Amino acid sequence: MANFMQVAATRFKARCLQLMARVEKTGRTVIITRHGRPAAKPVPVMAKATTAFGRGRGRAKISGDLIAPTGATWTADAG
Repeated sequence: MANFMQVAATRFKARCLQLMARVEKTGRTVIITRHGRPAAKPVPVMAKATTAFGRGRGRAKISGDLIAPTGATWTADAG
C-alpha cells in the first residue's frame, strides 16, 4: 500500500475538509493533481520533537546540602 493518496483537484476542492481529516487521522500524504500532473501535496503535521532538556523536571528530589564537603578524601587530594 502506498503511503500517499492521489486526488484530482476538483475532487479535493469538493471534499477538502474530509480529505484533511483523513490525512490527520491516517498520516497518509495526499497528492493533488491537475490534468494528471502533481500540483500540490498536503502532508500530515508531525508532533513537535521534544528535547532532553527539562524532561526530568519534578522527578528528582534533593535531600541534604549539595555544596558542603562530604569529608571523603580523594586520591587526587592525597598527594
